[in-house]
Amino acid sequence: MDKEQAKTKIYKDWVSSTENTIEVEIIDLIIEEAYAYWERANCVSDFCVQHIGLGGIVFGGSNRLCWSFTQGFRIDKSYCSENFLKANEKK
Repeated sequence: MDKEQAKTKIYKDWVSSTENTIEVEIIDLIIEEAYAYWERANCVSDFCVQHIGLGGIVFGGSNRLCWSFTQGFRIDKSYCSENFLKANEKK
């Protein structure tokens, strides 16, 4: 899944209208930031939207990144490769 496919999937579930530019801009920012995790780890083919719920979004196939309204981004370490974790460790 590429970024545009991810946007389409999330817009379908969360955005009342793609004419609501604030909602669209926020989702675009979330997706851009999430995608950057996979770019840093050089594994963009694993990027996808796994789940969209009321509380947030789960990104990734083998590597998982969760985003929520209350906590922002959180790597689910139990589902991630060492490469993904290392590429995205806080410095």
